[in-house]
Amino acid sequence: MTGEIPFITYTKYIKDLDDALIVSFAAWTPEEQKRLYLKTLNAKDKAYFADAVYKRDRILFRIENYSIDIANGEVCFTLPVGRVYAVLTEELIEALKETRRANVYVEAQISDVVKTKYGKTKIYIDDIVIKIADLDTDMAKELLNVYPPIDLICYSLGYTPANEIKALIIPRILPIFKPFNLGVHVIQFTPPESGKTSTIRLLSEYINGYHALSFPSRAKLIGDARFNSYGLCYKYDVIFVEEFDKIHGKRVDEFKEDYEALLTGLEQGVWQREKSSKSDITYSNPVSFFIAGNSENADLSEYGLTAFAEDNRRKIRSIIERLTGVNAEPFVDRFAYVEIITESVKVMQYLNYDENKKVRYLPPAISRGIFAILTDKLKRDKYKTERKRKDRHFNTIKNILKTLQIEIEDADIEKLVNGETTFLKLFTAEADKPEAGELTEAELDKMLEGDVS
Repeated sequence: MTGEIPFITYTKYIKDLDDALIVSFAAWTPEEQKRLYLKTLNAKDKAYFADAVYKRDRILFRIENYSIDIANGEVCFTLPVGRVYAVLTEELIEALKETRRANVYVEAQISDVVKTKYGKTKIYIDDIVIKIADLDTDMAKELLNVYPPIDLICYSLGYTPANEIKALIIPRILPIFKPFNLGVHVIQFTPPESGKTSTIRLLSEYINGYHALSFPSRAKLIGDARFNSYGLCYKYDVIFVEEFDKIHGKRVDEFKEDYEALLTGLEQGVWQREKSSKSDITYSNPVSFFIAGNSENADLSEYGLTAFAEDNRRKIRSIIERLTGVNAEPFVDRFAYVEIITESVKVMQYLNYDENKKVRYLPPAISRGIFAILTDKLKRDKYKTERKRKDRHFNTIKNILKTLQIEIEDADIEKLVNGETTFLKLFTAEADKPEAGELTEAELDKMLEGDVS
């Protein structure tokens, strides 16, 4: 092993195409990116979908919600634009089983439009190509023998492993690891241009994660008894929620209605919706939540964010209460780590550019391999389960940091859990420490004034 990292670079030709999709599908040329973009649009934009149905065109979608009709030998996929049906084959069944551990994409062709005897329309797909996210654990092991895990994770996300970048990324990856086989939940409010969206999108591709631009509806989150389908909490290991600071209207009402179920799910990993006339949805999965918000959202100013003297937990609790009208204390208490960052960190300056000013990334298969090795190691290690929630939060973060080979004093970990400090403060303070034998600014000033010989 030479220690050389096999970086990849690419040029983005389609502005609105997700970088994560470009990397995952190795769409390096303009033609490949255009085809990829159109196929994804056909599955998520109503106008493009209608055109695809009319032309019997191809679509590409990631398997999220689905239901199986054993009697008719069909599977129904729920897409943003509606539902499509496919004949249930052995290959498709295996792919559906894989969705509990990895991201699975389906590329298919619209094949038929059938009107049922009840007057409804069913759209069928065939010529199905299944892509299951691959991982390279061999190369990942070799790299982990040479580089610290957190450095490799920074490279996976396109950044150099500077202290400021590590401090922003660590909270975003904490939910991926579950030392007690329970969800590890994090809330992070940061200013714009701190890399939240790009990081979350890539992480969702590297692990079995879901990226939501707003807090999901209760039917999507837990399940919908009308269609006998389980929700996101059944399939995914981590749900990344952005723009929580913009929650409003119907989503607030749904948040309130499912608040108790959400509290149970966050604490125990048991997800349940109220019994209906059709069926009861209940299942277990220790899914983690990462909730992100914009700390510079003008709407937050009325909450007196800058006037707070309390810790981060109280700030977050007050914000959520004013946004949703619920008693947010039991909600926030279930989160292992919460923070509000008001300092501006321009992450663009830390992008891992090559000599041609192209951002370098680890290949996705290697990145997935790194996360698989690290999460598996944490599962193998035996930890004492703490009954007290705060003690469990402390040991959770401590054990994850140990796995990432990050050394932080116990007293500082306790401050992180209590909301009394942030990773950014700890890491920038560490960077500002003088080297051995190096004078501090205060000592230098005294010397210049003649106070130190």
